[in-house]
Amino acid sequence: VKNVWKLNFIFIDVFSGLVAPPSTVVTVRVGTEAVLPCHLGQGVNSSTLRMECVRSDLSPGFVFVWVEGRERLEHKLRSYLQRTSVLFSGMKLGYVFLQLTNVTALDEGTYICRAPRLRQRCSVQLLAFASSPPAVSVVREVGHTAELWCESAGWHPKPDVSWLDETGEPLPAERVETLRDADGLFRVSSRVRVDKRRSNSATCRLQTQKNRNFPDEVVVKRITR
Repeated sequence: VKNVWKLNFIFIDVFSGLVAPPSTVVTVRVGTEAVLPCHLGQGVNSSTLRMECVRSDLSPGFVFVWVEGRERLEHKLRSYLQRTSVLFSGMKLGYVFLQLTNVTALDEGTYICRAPRLRQRCSVQLLAFASSPPAVSVVREVGHTAELWCESAGWHPKPDVSWLDETGEPLPAERVETLRDADGLFRVSSRVRVDKRRSNSATCRLQTQKNRNFPDEVVVKRITR
């Protein structure tokens, strides 16, 4: 009787509290919105304010320009059209907020907002993260050996991939491949050989690389026979 392998799916999304200096690092999930705080000091008035927000790694890198009560679009980067705005809800405390919708992995970077007349500027680093469930399958079976394959797309930053046997011990992966798509997201795939006489199941585990500014994203998929 030919061995039949069944799939059991487990998804674990652990979002631990991020420790980051206020108004310095903002971390959001890809596809959501980001609100970047900027302190310009007391006395900010939206009707007279002139403010320019740029991406420090792009030139010219205007993502938002506000001049005396309205947004100016002449020099705005096309990729940010209809995605950025400014919230003035914190003006009494000297704060304005740059809002960015539908965040992508390519939006990562340092954003600098300048108010020349106030001689003020602020800098905020934006980080984006994403994860997705993997697909696991049996590529082939020869004798007592099964070759398993695991693939997952839509990750940022690049995840670590590992295989575990039924006791939780690591299995040596034969090959791990990583590709990055046009949206800046990573696709990873890995293969492993399993001795069916020693193990009735194997687990493919993907986890974001350790970084204090990112939540701990873990996705696990187990295949059993």
